[in-house]
Amino acid sequence: MELTKENIKQLNPQSIYDELLLLGINSLMNNYAYLEISKDQFKAIVLNIIEKTKDEYDDSSIYYDFISDKIRFMFLGKVKELINNPETQIDLINGFINTSFNDELNYESSIKYCENLSSFFELNNYVPEVDVIQQLLDNGIFLKMIQFIVDKNYKLIVSGKYFDYFNDYLIKMSIEAYCMINEIEITSTEEDDYALEKNSDIDIARLYLSELKKYKVLTRGEERDLFLRLKNGDTSVKKIIIERNLRLVVRIAKKYCKYGIEFLDLIQEGNIGLINAIDKFDINRNFKFSTYASLWITSSIYRSIPNKEKLIRLPMNAYEKNLKLKKAKEELEERLQRKPSLLEIANYMGVNVSEVKKAEEIHTEVVSLNILIGPDQETELGELISNNDDLPDEIVSSRIEREDIINMLVECKLDSREIDVLLLRYGFDNETHTYDDIAKRFSISRERVRQIELTALMKIRKSKTIKNFIDYAQNEGQSIENIQTYKGIYKNYGSRIPTKLLNKIITKEISSELLEKPAKSPKICFSKSLYEFFRNYTKEQVDEVLKKLDDKDLELLYLHFGENFDKRTQSRLSAEQFNAFYDYLVPKMNSLLCACDVESITVNKKLIKEVK
Repeated sequence: MELTKENIKQLNPQSIYDELLLLGINSLMNNYAYLEISKDQFKAIVLNIIEKTKDEYDDSSIYYDFISDKIRFMFLGKVKELINNPETQIDLINGFINTSFNDELNYESSIKYCENLSSFFELNNYVPEVDVIQQLLDNGIFLKMIQFIVDKNYKLIVSGKYFDYFNDYLIKMSIEAYCMINEIEITSTEEDDYALEKNSDIDIARLYLSELKKYKVLTRGEERDLFLRLKNGDTSVKKIIIERNLRLVVRIAKKYCKYGIEFLDLIQEGNIGLINAIDKFDINRNFKFSTYASLWITSSIYRSIPNKEKLIRLPMNAYEKNLKLKKAKEELEERLQRKPSLLEIANYMGVNVSEVKKAEEIHTEVVSLNILIGPDQETELGELISNNDDLPDEIVSSRIEREDIINMLVECKLDSREIDVLLLRYGFDNETHTYDDIAKRFSISRERVRQIELTALMKIRKSKTIKNFIDYAQNEGQSIENIQTYKGIYKNYGSRIPTKLLNKIITKEISSELLEKPAKSPKICFSKSLYEFFRNYTKEQVDEVLKKLDDKDLELLYLHFGENFDKRTQSRLSAEQFNAFYDYLVPKMNSLLCACDVESITVNKKLIKEVK
């Protein structure tokens, strides 16, 4: 059975679920196996979603895809809730690792799985803290992955050069944590010292380092005594622990001077990591505090780089993509001896071209509007750039005007759909919309939008409060005159006058005086023929109008006046036919006859002029 909007409303949720089951809806459960959801629980979730979204489905997509998206969205919200809860995050991540990764590992699969885990974190807007990464190393599969990576790149890691080799935050911090637990010492490089010498803060940094010389490094016994006192409530020792480890912060901060960030800013971020490490340290662990703190200091500094390096803050995952792009471009340029194309970069990185374009947009440098340009360096860049945006006072005024217009439309007794159509049609959201645009938004036909607009405008024109709109008119005098003209027309003709004729009257193409006393149609019971019914016009004019009527209109006339329109028949009108004749057909013929009369008057005037 094809699931459409109509039969979904008629079927019960169980019947719809049975149809979805045949299409393979249960396969979605495999994507969330780490949540350990049973088939009965999954079924209850799907039935609940079907029940809640019955009125929401509009046939714009396949129903299976519609429900699948709703299920994914629901599970995504659940995963985000669990991963950001300290009590459930470790179990959730371990479940994802155990169900998504194969324990038969090698170096390539270990790198791939780490990147998959990073993508999982990115999807849920989550960046793992140091203590989470440490706990993940208790997972056998994750530990084996990091072992493969460390063994393959051991020399690179102990020399301190691995940080530029890997672009993934999770891999970097996992290597740091692994080396800390296994007491593998990572040394600083000559490049780090060179970058520090080039840093603009070097003179101030030297003064800071000279001050730190008076603080001696804590021994293992001193560390234990101080942390025992801190555990027993002596908070004064926290300052001592911080001061004795400030040199550790400086040593780690040197590694990141090459990113172009001020050295003192790096030290400040490292100090924040040091304080966090003091709060998290457990004296019963088998490693020194300085080893543990280095992990927190590194994480704090590294996570601050996206905020400090650019004027516009980047999320960690976007920053890492930026680094991968930069590295790929440098390697390809060296290999090809030219600038690589987007396709070449995408193939090298193993991603789509669209992702490379997004990364390129992130990589764009920011230029100050106050920078001086020109031959004499006297003109600011901002002076040459036009600004078409509305001023704040104009924005506020526009909002107030919009609210006033909506209130006036409500006073004219327009319903919410009519108000929305007029606001969109006439650009009250700063953009005018076509009938097609509005039709797509409300899932109705183009013709229906036009009808709603005409009905709404008719209500406004006939409303007693129409004069309230004059305050917003460009020409108040002309608006008052138009309102009076409308009132006279509707008084004489009702609401069935054709829009084209109405516009001609308003634009002065036809004098409204010609329409002030239209021919009044006598009741049909006193009219022997159609021509007697419209006796104020000639037979030729009536015949001309008959040619413009459609078959449905002519059938109604045949029913009353016979095939030759020369005598009234004995058949009686039904209520529907009676209303159609007097409310629609008679006003329509009156307006067409009136237009013919005006045209003949205009022709006669031209002939008189030609004769003269």
